[in-house]
Amino acid sequence: MTVRHSERTGVVAAEVKDFLDRFRQEHDRCRRRRLDRFTAGFARLRSGIEASDAWTREIERARAPRHNLFRVLGVADSEDATHTRMLADLLDPRGGHGQGFLFLKAFLDVCRRKKGFPEIEGEIESASWFVDQQRATGQGRIDLVLRSRRLGVLLAIENKIYASEGPDQISRYYRWLGTRRRSYGKRAVILLTLEGRAATSAEGCPCVRLSYQDDIRRMLETALTEIVAPRLRESVTQYLETIQSLLPGSRAMEYDDDVIDFLSKPGNFAWAVKVGQHLPRARMKVEVGFWDACLAKVKQRLRASKWAKTWQAIDDPEMTLRNGYGGLWLLPSEIDPEEEDPLAVAFRLVRWNRGKVFLYPGVTLGVDRSWQANPSKEMAQLAEALHGMEYRPKRDTIGWWNWREYRGMDQYVVDISQNTEDLAEEGVEALWEVFTKTAALAEKANAALRRSK
Repeated sequence: MTVRHSERTGVVAAEVKDFLDRFRQEHDRCRRRRLDRFTAGFARLRSGIEASDAWTREIERARAPRHNLFRVLGVADSEDATHTRMLADLLDPRGGHGQGFLFLKAFLDVCRRKKGFPEIEGEIESASWFVDQQRATGQGRIDLVLRSRRLGVLLAIENKIYASEGPDQISRYYRWLGTRRRSYGKRAVILLTLEGRAATSAEGCPCVRLSYQDDIRRMLETALTEIVAPRLRESVTQYLETIQSLLPGSRAMEYDDDVIDFLSKPGNFAWAVKVGQHLPRARMKVEVGFWDACLAKVKQRLRASKWAKTWQAIDDPEMTLRNGYGGLWLLPSEIDPEEEDPLAVAFRLVRWNRGKVFLYPGVTLGVDRSWQANPSKEMAQLAEALHGMEYRPKRDTIGWWNWREYRGMDQYVVDISQNTEDLAEEGVEALWEVFTKTAALAEKANAALRRSK
């Protein structure tokens, strides 16, 4: 009886094992089939997109359509430094453009179509016109003042790209215009914004609304038809592109439409959706891999250095990849890595995402900012040394320096996926440089912090 029961138990166990083995084999086959189907679909997508990319590269070489001087210099959205100055020069008949009244006439033609704009009598070119930038008045500084005493025209133009109006700003400018009514019978306050929004500070005063999207673009496109000088045509064309790039939902480059058309086809769209579903986790894996590579390189350097026992390298549990941060720390060894907001000078390599993506090495003092108001001698020495290395203070950070900058997360993730080791080595080198040069000062500052507790 006992022998038969044991035999039966052995048979059952063998059957269960055989079933589990077959189940695992079938599960593995299903996984491979799903992966093969996904790979084949992705290969088809990739082939089509690569064909479009090849054409794109030819366009890039021939026309460089993405190169824009305003964006390269980082001034595309600067109200005063870019747009106010650009318009001031274009509207001035004596401006550097050399086109006389061309832009001024195109601008006034646009304005004449707007409700509340005064009717200008007389020939535009028969009078002298002046353009003032940041005109100081008793009611504030006006971005642009356009005037012609002979024709009695006085226009106060407030230029807004992203900024909002100040308290009763438009009504103040309207009151200032009123003080000039004897010399200028044709007066108007103009609010120029990206989309021509209504003024919020007019307080019932008349205000002409202009937009970059329609009005300034129409002015520039009208003038372009008469510009012969290649240099000026290129400048105006780039300025038009800059305006377009600032508008919400700005159109992608023309050759991107081919990719969109390709992905929109019924046979491709389903696979594009599948790829999109997996992208968030794939991006996370790429970035985690990058920071793991950085951490491993820092630990390797630390182990071979004289600071092996006094400093520790950890990834930052607070700077999660989900909330816009990622990074690692070099902390004094006596600090518990699990301690919340440790009060200590530490070094870090960080990714910071606020529209643009920045990678930077920095030196920080936990979250306590009291050192800025009343720094110890040791902290002041550390800050001075960092400033000498072109590090600048920011909030609780004693010093930081942008090592790399990206237009957005996509550009950043693609770069670290294709160049993980090189970028990790480059970033760690930047961190290690500031660490080795200031570690002794940081240790003195930490000692002073411990004494002050």
